[in-house]
Amino acid sequence: MEEIWKPIPGYETHYEASNLGRVRSKERVVLDVKDGKERRRVFKPCILSPNISAKHGRQSVMLSIQGKTKRILIARLVCLAFHGLPPEGKENVLHYDDNSDNNTPANLRWGTHKENAADMRRNLGYWPSYIDGRSLRPKKSVGDPLLNEAQVRVLKRLPDMRTGFLRGIRSDLADAWGVKPSTITSARDGGKGWLELSTEPLWDMAERLSGEFVGREKPKRKIR
Repeated sequence: MEEIWKPIPGYETHYEASNLGRVRSKERVVLDVKDGKERRRVFKPCILSPNISAKHGRQSVMLSIQGKTKRILIARLVCLAFHGLPPEGKENVLHYDDNSDNNTPANLRWGTHKENAADMRRNLGYWPSYIDGRSLRPKKSVGDPLLNEAQVRVLKRLPDMRTGFLRGIRSDLADAWGVKPSTITSARDGGKGWLELSTEPLWDMAERLSGEFVGREKPKRKIR
């Protein structure tokens, strides 16, 4: 693919972003004075090395203009260069595939927190998450299995869903699978009865189960 460079709004004189998700400084000539003598310095284009956040895994670069430096996410810079300034109320940069390493213009857009959560719910299918939850399931009676093993194996791949907008994902899964949100959390965190899981390929297991709730039942209380 041919690499196309475009100036970054607000940094047009100094930096550009490309359709491959890279950022570079522009060639420029700087005239200044040192030790009472005028000097002319030429700065050639240079690809900026990204810094990767240890916490979120997001790529950022440090931009500097007139002595002022600022660290900015590469995704935001590419979005600015190829999609312009964000519309009012849509200041967040969204990755369509939720892959923070994929900073190509086609994968980026301006959006809201709500739209970002919708993207995540859609993309969880690639993990996959909606194996047995693509349609609403009837509520189960007391004593019926809560979740099947394929669902629990999927839940263990997901991040903590008890805080922030991820709580909406937990509620959606609970509704789709006919259980309480607390059941989703319990299963993900290694709930009782799910300490040992099968090593059967996940998709094969999901196909075999065919959406049936055949998970392990809650242990019955002993009557003394």
